[in-house]
Formats: sequence, C-alpha cells, structure tokens
Amino acid sequence: MQLDDEGDKISTNINIRMRKDSIIWISVVPALGIEAARIRLTQDSVHLLNRLKKEYFAGDYSYIKQKYKVDVTYDLLQAILLGNYLPAAEGKVKIIDEKPLQHSRQEQANLLIDQFLDAELNKLKKITIKDQESQNSISVDYSQFAAVENRTFAKAALIVVQQGQTEKDKTKGAIAAIDYHRISLDEGALAFPFSVPQGYRRQ
Repeated sequence: MQLDDEGDKISTNINIRMRKDSIIWISVVPALGIEAARIRLTQDSVHLLNRLKKEYFAGDYSYIKQKYKVDVTYDLLQAILLGNYLPAAEGKVKIIDEKPLQHSRQEQANLLIDQFLDAELNKLKKITIKDQESQNSISVDYSQFAAVENRTFAKAALIVVQQGQTEKDKTKGAIAAIDYHRISLDEGALAFPFSVPQGYRRQ
C-alpha cells in the first residue's frame, strides 16, 4: 500500500485477515518486517494500535467519522476492501444508467452511495460514498481483475478520501493505492490478536 495522508507519504506492506460480516484485522508492516500498526474492526468497535507512537485507541465508528467526516460502517468498509456491490433494501436503489457500466444510486441514512458495476464481470469498477451532511466523500476505483479460486477479485484499488467544500481546502484528505499480491480464501480458523502493551497511552 502507498498512502498519502495530507502530506504524510508512506509505502508499506499490509496483511489483511477477514471473517465475513464479523471482523477485519489489518497489520501494517513497513521495512525490516517490524509491525508499525495494527487495526481490528468489528460490527460495532474500532481498535487501533500505533507502535511507533506507543498509542492505542478503543472505541466505535464515531472515531472514523470524526477523523474523515464520513459516516461509514463496518459493512461499508468490508465492501470497499473486497470490491463488493453493496445491496440495499428493496425499492431503495435507483438505476441511473445501464451502459457501459450499470450506475446505481442509493441512500443509507445520510450517505449517498453511487456504484458502477461491470455486468460482464459482475464486479464493481467504482464506488463513491458521499456524506450529505459534511459533503465529504470516499471513492474507490478497482482494476486488475483476476480469478482466485473460481471467484473474481480486483487486485488493485485506489481509495480517495476527499474533505473540504471550498477551492481553498477541497484537496484535504487521503489517498491510498493498494495492490493485492496474494489472496487466499477459506483458510479455516484465523487468529485476530489485539493486545495493548504496557505503557501505551490511550488516544
């Protein structure tokens, strides 16, 4: 992953483990194989461990909303990482265009979600999530589709978090480019360890 977060540029390896609809675990491992950060997300909790600053956070998704001003949920983050189409309640989806990509729009609470589906691959090419209160947004473009154990995955994702409503501050946000080198499915029992070492300060 290459990350540019308001001028802070990082190039690093990440390991992601996921149990569908239950838990997402991310380990950030830069050079020399030494872990710099760890993240554990569940349906209702957010845990972050920053080993470089000896800090940790334990709370809920209001932390992400406060930092990026977009009211995301576990299901949204899971869909973003997997490149999965987000279903909506019956009658809540508006089809705007069919060609060359099927463009659908739905509202979830204060979020406006636009999805662009490649009908041949039956996979998302792009998703945009806009918070209608703050006008901030997250957009993800998917590419390099490949078959993995008879399923299709995007092996590259470009994630852009956009903040600010004026010409002066509209470039605030973050950009992450993720290239997936190895994807494996159904590995059985996975561990999702998260413990806070002594001496770490709570954010």
